[in-house]
Amino acid sequence: MNQGLFTDATKMVYPWESSFNVYVNQSLTDSLLSQSYPRHRIAEPSIRLISHDGSGINVSGMISLEKGSNDMLEDLADLYNAVTSQDDTDHRDIDGDYLRLLFSRHGSKPEENAILARDSEGRLIGSSVFFPDRRRTGELLMRLHVHPDFRQQGIGTALLEESMDQQKDFDAFVCIVPSFREYAINAAKNWGCVKVGGLKRMVLRSLRNFTHPTAIPEYEIRKAEGVDSSQWADLQNRLFEGHFRYVPVTSDFYEELRKRDDFVGELSLVGTHNGEIVSYCHGRLLDKGEASEEKNLLIQGFGVASQDRGRGFGTHILKAVLARAADMGITRSSLLVHSEAEPAISLYHKLGYREVYTLLYFRKAIEK
Repeated sequence: MNQGLFTDATKMVYPWESSFNVYVNQSLTDSLLSQSYPRHRIAEPSIRLISHDGSGINVSGMISLEKGSNDMLEDLADLYNAVTSQDDTDHRDIDGDYLRLLFSRHGSKPEENAILARDSEGRLIGSSVFFPDRRRTGELLMRLHVHPDFRQQGIGTALLEESMDQQKDFDAFVCIVPSFREYAINAAKNWGCVKVGGLKRMVLRSLRNFTHPTAIPEYEIRKAEGVDSSQWADLQNRLFEGHFRYVPVTSDFYEELRKRDDFVGELSLVGTHNGEIVSYCHGRLLDKGEASEEKNLLIQGFGVASQDRGRGFGTHILKAVLARAADMGITRSSLLVHSEAEPAISLYHKLGYREVYTLLYFRKAIEK
């Protein structure tokens, strides 16, 4: 099955977190140019910047590195939308509110968890965004990208080195790179990062044909919010212990989950057989802010107890969640699954999900 319920609304949830990049934005404010880090020399004496009207501007070979800012969130959303729409066929627009929620859910702040690269004219040309990995103590999850017109100029290396210098209290960075970005994969390898695993992103582009499944004898589906949290947690831990990037959960986690404003009881179900919980499927509605009207159901956790597989329970409960989502006007669904979990991938294929890319995880130790 997939990786179980992600315990911190992490990278697997947000498109921003799977493929962040930047482009040149000329609507910068003076406040964004404060708190600069030491300047780094770019490999070439000059580089060429492409402005909004397509004209070229020659700029100095110096860049400055600065802290992020709350004032930058709308700009960062614009940057994400402009760049990922060029190479990500599954791109969906986001807005500043979306990113504000992202930082908030990580308990992080842009000024503490982002470093921006600017040219001598103050134009944004690169970014490093990182969050503490709640699944691996001592590690940071990082997105580091440079505008396509500025690659191979040393900007990415400067951002990486500065990020590592600023985070000496951590043991390692884990860079997440989408499989379609060959240049980013090559850069990670050149920096000495080691691949440690991958998660496939799969998408179901229409829920229109899903109807409520026919009942299975002695198998009952009901809302998870009425179930003892310890039973839910115990099932998930048994299902996914030892899986890639899985961290055991407790009943407290589920109690907190139910209090979240994005928890939808109709989309979080458990299945029982002879009175025992043997399956679960947790879906949630992704809110991308006002930038997109399309509603997307994220299957954030799904699994069936090993002794009850092969009886149609998994297909049944997943179809039930998809049908309920369709009733609510949700139009599409997405999920992430371990790249080597062939049985789960096969089940998703049968229901119409298709792979769009793999999130590759590269790890690099931080030198003390």
